[in-house]
Amino acid sequence: MSPTWGPPRSGWWAATRVWVIACFGTSSRTSRGSKPFHASEPSEADALHALAHLPANHRRRDRLEQAAADAYQLQCTIEPQRCDVPKRALLRDTELSRRLHYHPGRYKTVVDTLRIALANVETDLAKLLAPHLKKPREAKKTLANLFAAAGTVRAGSRHINISLEPAATSRERRAFEALLAVVNRRRLALPGDPPGRPLRFRIARS
Repeated sequence: MSPTWGPPRSGWWAATRVWVIACFGTSSRTSRGSKPFHASEPSEADALHALAHLPANHRRRDRLEQAAADAYQLQCTIEPQRCDVPKRALLRDTELSRRLHYHPGRYKTVVDTLRIALANVETDLAKLLAPHLKKPREAKKTLANLFAAAGTVRAGSRHINISLEPAATSRERRAFEALLAVVNRRRLALPGDPPGRPLRFRIARS
């Protein structure tokens, strides 16, 4: 049986509830926030807060008491319809089903190792690029433009030439050229290339 609201409300819980609302202007049942007070249709917390500060014979009490009762009944109707989200659930019963996959230990170790290695490479390249930028703190963001750049690959007998076309300002293009000059001096090669031809990177002329 649903409880009803009415003056005086008996019991220690009702007394505590009215005291909390009178002091703090909020209800324990509406701690997530209630709509602003409107004289036409106040929330339960607003109505009880107003009632706590009105004399016993005030003409507004009847309307506020009815508004509080209506708001309380509405809460009793809505609360059972709230979704009950469990604290724990099987993966197949969640929205991540078929999106997450289990990887064997050795495979996961290889993937995690590559992720860490690539993150370290990105950091090292950003450190080389930063001194040439107007905003050194944005080195990683600028470097992402270079990684996403379109380009052309031409394999020669002695070198593999990579020409990149990043979306960048003239200053950023000069910074990229300085970075690639350092990379080219390291004479990097593809592991699967039998001749071991060095990779040569350059920024295409706009």
